[in-house]
Amino acid sequence: MEISCCKIEGCKNEGKLHRSGKKYYPRGFCNTHYKKWAKENRDIIEQDKIRVTCCSVEGCESPEPYKQGLCNKHYTRFRKYGDANFVEKRREGQTEHPLYNTYGGMKKRCLSETDKDYPNYGGRGIKICDRWLGTDGFFNFIEDMGERPNGCTLDRKDNFGNYSPENCRWADLNTQNINKRNVLHQGVIYYPKLDKYRSRITVAGEHYELGMFKDLDEAIASRKAAERKYLGHEIEK
Repeated sequence: MEISCCKIEGCKNEGKLHRSGKKYYPRGFCNTHYKKWAKENRDIIEQDKIRVTCCSVEGCESPEPYKQGLCNKHYTRFRKYGDANFVEKRREGQTEHPLYNTYGGMKKRCLSETDKDYPNYGGRGIKICDRWLGTDGFFNFIEDMGERPNGCTLDRKDNFGNYSPENCRWADLNTQNINKRNVLHQGVIYYPKLDKYRSRITVAGEHYELGMFKDLDEAIASRKAAERKYLGHEIEK
């Protein structure tokens, strides 16, 4: 039976957040109460480790070392997917497809806490739609996205949105740079550490730095003035 709340009466704390997006409750406790329980019951935990003689997954009799009552195989599945019984099934021809690495990279960014890009994706709540997960997920992905144009990579229209058919497209590097979270207007970039906005413009390969501004409107105004000066008109974002 799936546990959906802490078993301490009146406790409304949520469980630990797994990389899969699921909440789980070790021994039926939220993280706070589990730490308290573990501190007071170290002997019980140690005895549990001693008593374990087989993997807790039904039907598994693996003689390998155990962690949290699971064999290495099922423990790895639990750590990666939040479900010890999860099996990642792949249809024939999936790994040979030219877009498989793109698809795999998307999943790593959103699901694998060890991936270097996880903090900017899964770590801030970016998810993958259900249609693009599971046994048919990859083939649904290529059906929805179509062939990748030369020079383009996978891009989300809304950088705060999830990976889904409605929010994804193939985009070139210039489009993706404009669409970055810290690009608030074409040519205006926000630097959180400085809490300032940098305004600049590129004309015929020449870069013009327009300055650093504390106010966003001032930064945008300087950019628009430069567009009128160097291009003769303003550019829509």
